[in-house]
Amino acid sequence: MAIARGGKINMSANPYGKGSAADSVRQAFANLQFDEKVSTLIRIELDMVGDAFDWVVSAASKAADEVVKVCCDRQSSTDSDASQPAAS
Repeated sequence: MAIARGGKINMSANPYGKGSAADSVRQAFANLQFDEKVSTLIRIELDMVGDAFDWVVSAASKAADEVVKVCCDRQSSTDSDASQPAAS
């Protein structure tokens, strides 16, 4: 059951065994004052934006790591080719 206290929604098990957690959250949200609804929605949106930003940074970092790895692999293969004597 979701209980709204001080603008925060607290989740606990539904003692009646009916409905879902989502239904409890919806009910608790419906019972909030307008300003609490707005602040809750803003917090949710900011969390989602933060998660998306983290995902983008992580993906860019992985891509950069792959580029560096490919460049290093090419460099080491070029160095080993240059160190071998030319066939006559």
